Amino acid sequence: MTTSTPTLFETPREKPFSGAESKKSRRKVSEAMPDKVLQKMGGIPRAYRQTYKRAMSGKSLRAAVNAFCLECVQWQREEIKLCTAIDCPLYPYRPYGK
Repeated sequence: MTTSTPTLFETPREKPFSGAESKKSRRKVSEAMPDKVLQKMGGIPRAYRQTYKRAMSGKSLRAAVNAFCLECVQWQREEIKLCTAIDCPLYPYRPYGK
């Protein structure tokens, strides 16, 4: 018997999503952020917490790219413009003026 370790965002499901329940259920899962994410938000500057929260909820790909780039440069927005990581897959999509 093998047991798999759940990932950070994996949630146990008793039955597959169906119909109108699926949207409500997905919304509840995305709104209930894991403790690890909430702890990390404590170290994020207030100006960027909403962006990070939106990214982690899965509601915005743009917010996910913004949050990733900001985290990469230690939450210094001006550093994104000076990014030299041309081997990063998100380099062509970096925010805040290329």
